[in-house]
Amino acid sequence: ADLHGSTRNYINDGGNFGAGFDKSYAGKNLYFGIREHAMGAILNGIAYHGIFKASGSTFLVFVDYFRPTIRVASLAELNRVSYILTHDSIGVGEDGPTHQPVETVSGLRVIPNLDVFRPSDAEETVAAYVSSVTRKEGPTALILSRQNLAQNNDVPAHERREGALKGAYIAKKETADLDLIIIATGSEVQHALAAAKDMPGAR
Repeated sequence: ADLHGSTRNYINDGGNFGAGFDKSYAGKNLYFGIREHAMGAILNGIAYHGIFKASGSTFLVFVDYFRPTIRVASLAELNRVSYILTHDSIGVGEDGPTHQPVETVSGLRVIPNLDVFRPSDAEETVAAYVSSVTRKEGPTALILSRQNLAQNNDVPAHERREGALKGAYIAKKETADLDLIIIATGSEVQHALAAAKDMPGAR
């Protein structure tokens, strides 16, 4: 939705599709304007046509503007479309509550047949991207952070990638009797791990 400067969903050297300015009909990047619903409908059309795999991006908080097209893609098992939804948390501060998604991810997770990834670091993001282009059962939503994230290097890279593909994994295992389980996703994982270190009896 013309936010590639922020979402980074742009094919470098791919050219821009259309007529006029710097565009041509050989271009691989489409400018939708601030029209998320139209973007979703066009992505579905490209996916239905079947030659290309398309992705569209916007800030996560604006996903409600094209939720119906995501739902159609999911119910139709369109596996040639993915959504890159960035600025994923209340960590987006300066724009205030209009840009801070709170309930948004849970709303996406209940859409039948939509794979939703909210990676917590670079290795989980790699797994999510690979899944989005290889999955054959339907579309994928990638929920990405705007802020820099700590990398969970205490867990080997292959375990983080495999764990992301499974949907969850243990990032820090208990070393004594288990009293509490901390569950987190995405940009909150770094804070959950930091909190775990401060728990009584933590090692």
